[in-house]
Formats: sequence, structure tokens, C-alpha cells
Amino acid sequence: MNDQERFRRMMECREVDRASFYEFMWPTWPETAERWAGEGGYIPGQTDFGCDKWLVEFSWFWPQPPFARQVLEEDEEHVTFVDPQGIVMREFKNNPLSSMPQFIRYPVKHAKTFASIGAKGCSQTSRIALDRTGASGCAPCATATFPL
Repeated sequence: MNDQERFRRMMECREVDRASFYEFMWPTWPETAERWAGEGGYIPGQTDFGCDKWLVEFSWFWPQPPFARQVLEEDEEHVTFVDPQGIVMREFKNNPLSSMPQFIRYPVKHAKTFASIGAKGCSQTSRIALDRTGASGCAPCATATFPL
């Protein structure tokens, strides 16, 4: 059973040959990748630690169209901004990939704010398979070639 078959069967709650093994989808911190490469056996962007291969479509996680990036505050060490999801966050300026940002405020606070931005987040349904074709119930998944 290959990675794609295993994934589809799992999503259909069918029997698989083994549990899937996925690496966290975000990139490795630069300092960690540098250290691993120095220790040997790790090639950034190529070493997969034996994980199943998968593809994440990040646009599904963002409001469509995304919020415009807007810098709200900036000092020598930090920048506070609105990200593409509408989240107000603060992160280090010098090395933003090496730390977790501070999430200050989310665009949805309650049902009323969801309704006010709902059209922004839900108006473009062309990215979703509405016809529900294929065994997986998702046309892109059913017709995609590996890697999924």
C-alpha cells in the first residue's frame, strides 16, 4: 500500500496496512536544520525521516481573499501586524522563523463578528469540490496523481 492509498483508506475509515506517519507540516526551525545537518545524515528539504509523503493545500486555511498584511506597531525588536488570516500577532523581527509569534487578537470573537466577515471567508467556493465525486468524496483527491 502506498502513501496515497493509505491516506485515502484512512479518510474512509477502512482497513490500512499500518498507521500513517506524518511529520509536522511546518518547516523545521533554521537553527534546528543547521544543527541536524552538522550532525550528519540530514539534508534540509530532502530528509523525510521515513514519513509518509503528503501535500498540504494552505489556501484552504486562509480566508479567501486573504486579509491584507498591515503593520500596526514596530520597534527595534518586534513587529505587530495583521496576517493573511486577520490575526493580529507580534513576532521577532530578526528571526521570525525561529520562534512562535504572540497571537494577540483573532478576527472572529463571536457569532456577530463571524457574520460580518463571513462573506470574506466563504464567498469563493470554487476551491472546494462541490460535486462530491470520487471514492473520497472530494474531486481533487479522487483525480489527483501522487503525491496527493
